[in-house]
Amino acid sequence: QDNTPPGGHPPPGHQWGDHGSSLPALSGHGSPSPPTWTSGSVVKVSWGIAANHGGGYAYRLCPTPSHGGSAVTEECFQERHLSFVGTTQTLILGNGSRVDIAAEVVTKGTYPAGTQWMRNPIPACILDNKLGDVCQGPQFPPPPGCDETCWGTSDNTTIGNSLPLIVDNIAIPSDLQPGKYILGWRWDCEGTSQVWASCSDVVIVAPGQEQTQKQRENMPRGRKHGPSSGSYLTITEEEHVLEGKGADTTRGQSIQSSMEETIAVV
Repeated sequence: QDNTPPGGHPPPGHQWGDHGSSLPALSGHGSPSPPTWTSGSVVKVSWGIAANHGGGYAYRLCPTPSHGGSAVTEECFQERHLSFVGTTQTLILGNGSRVDIAAEVVTKGTYPAGTQWMRNPIPACILDNKLGDVCQGPQFPPPPGCDETCWGTSDNTTIGNSLPLIVDNIAIPSDLQPGKYILGWRWDCEGTSQVWASCSDVVIVAPGQEQTQKQRENMPRGRKHGPSSGSYLTITEEEHVLEGKGADTTRGQSIQSSMEETIAVV
């Protein structure tokens, strides 16, 4: 059976459940460098939905271990839970247009206590199993500006549905030590008992060191592409978005990013 529509199959040499944190960094001619972020700055990040399970998500950081990926743990990410900035977020619709909507940040009942999680703003379908899982409408009112093509349970280009890219601003702590980090994105679903995750390599520098870091950068960004399904993550800098595709964590997500001048087709 062709399982491509709901997520596809692992690429050759990979298995579902492989630890993306254990994959070697991308290398070779043309490999992009990781984004460089400044401590105390605000950066843009975004993600897209392939299968909509509701719920909420968060961004965290974990220092890149020098001795391999085994030290990349949930506890490590929980120690550096990032906060969202502002009261709005942006949807990039399938036709390329942008819509600013009110952000719904939750801090009550979150874990670690008081940390910020963002509600997934895109409603999935109300499904009636008796009618063969026919969509009966959105589970809650779509955000203003999100028409009938930008909500639903999954992308379906045959009927014109294209779930939007969700863009947020996050704060990089001013007391964060410079160095190499893994940016972890975690999505706790509501419609299913699932947790989805993606990760990307980033470099944190002290204020005033941005150009120095970029001049000496020769490090590959991201990790070798592994199994992908469910969603994708875009890593954006304050000034621009760096290009390239990285890999997944244990739940099999892919990472998408691009230069701002030639924004990725997702």
